[in-house]
Amino acid sequence: MAINMTTPSEQTILALAQHFTPLAGKLSHQWKLDVDDVKQDIVEIIMTTLPQIPDQSRDVKPYLHRVITTRFLALHSEKYAHKPAHILSLDAPLPDNPEATRADMLAAPSGVPTDDTLQVEREQALYAALHRLRCEEQAYLRRVYKLNAFKVERRIQARQRVLKGKRSITSIRQNAYYKLRHDAELASCYQMNCSLA
Repeated sequence: MAINMTTPSEQTILALAQHFTPLAGKLSHQWKLDVDDVKQDIVEIIMTTLPQIPDQSRDVKPYLHRVITTRFLALHSEKYAHKPAHILSLDAPLPDNPEATRADMLAAPSGVPTDDTLQVEREQALYAALHRLRCEEQAYLRRVYKLNAFKVERRIQARQRVLKGKRSITSIRQNAYYKLRHDAELASCYQMNCSLA
């Protein structure tokens, strides 16, 4: 059956409908629908979507393909069947009390700005204390506590013994914790910050 189309927009719709024939077969097979019904739905989607596209000089087929699959997914997929069909507005009045809105039911912001300087000072003191440790101790603590912002620094300090061989994880952990517990600068920073808080 030949269709006689006269206007360019009707010819465009027909050409797009012909282009999406394989998609119609795929969608009809996927959701067990009649192919002719799917083709008709695709033509309706094209007719309603095409005037809304501002720049039709570009290829609109990828956009229309996405719109068609999204609409069919929303209409026929069981995964999205439980989702509400409408969106609730926070400014809409409540059914019980027309004077109140859903926005009125939300908790008010605390109004107290948070001061992060204490946290930043503690972080800087901890990182400085970690940098005073051996390289493998720094790397171990960075890995265990996921300190991604911390950069391991290799420092050779005076009076530091050069260790021969590979150290065990237990040895690295015990030495690192011991040094951090006995780090005077770290302890003084935390005690000073605790008295301020």
